[in-house]
Parts: sequence; C-alpha cells; structure tokens
Amino acid sequence: MAVLRICTFNLHGTQENDDTRFSRIAEILSGLKPDLCALQEVIVEGNKTTAEMLAELLEEGTGKEYYSYFVETHLFYEKYSEGVAVISRHPFRGEWAVDLNEIPIPPLLPRKAAVVKRP
Repeated sequence: MAVLRICTFNLHGTQENDDTRFSRIAEILSGLKPDLCALQEVIVEGNKTTAEMLAELLEEGTGKEYYSYFVETHLFYEKYSEGVAVISRHPFRGEWAVDLNEIPIPPLLPRKAAVVKRP
C-alpha cells in the first residue's frame, strides 16, 4: 500500500531571523519527508514567495525536486502580499484558487484556498 505524507505549517509571515528560521523549518520538513505540505502566512519577498524559498531549501537538503503553488489572499500590513501555498515532491497537473468569501458565512478577512491536482 502506498503512503502519502501530508503536513501543514504556518510560516508566520516574516521575522527578523528568517534565514535561520527557514533553514530550521526545512530541516524539520526534510525529516518528515512530506509528499505535500500546505503552508499558511506565506509572503512575497522580492521576486519569490517564502514557499519557493522553502522548496529550494528542501531541494538542497534532500536532493529531490520540490514544486510550489502560491495564492495571494491579502496585503500583510499593507506591505507584503500574503497568502497560502502548497509545496510538493510531485509536479502538479493542475492548480487553482478557491475564493472562500463566496461561502455563505464569510470570514473576517479575505481568504482563499490553494488547490492542486497531482498525477
């Protein structure tokens, strides 16, 4: 029987110790060997998302390729694009966003979900 390892992790936006923090997060995730990891509070720094940065660190640590998909939900303190993301050891066959504000009981802040389809 095949095992699919899934986890979720809140990246807590940006912090002063991001270099150390993301290296440690990648180390922990490498030990878990997730096939798929859902991420919250992902931000855009420069031309990359923190999900892409984490995927690169995972590649360095494991020697395996990782793919990422980011969905922006709002501006963090009117400074950074923030949202959710998925990283995976498997390429995606499809990816899209679901607007959760269309649900009859809307959340307090704009929210979306990242959806991916893998082979």
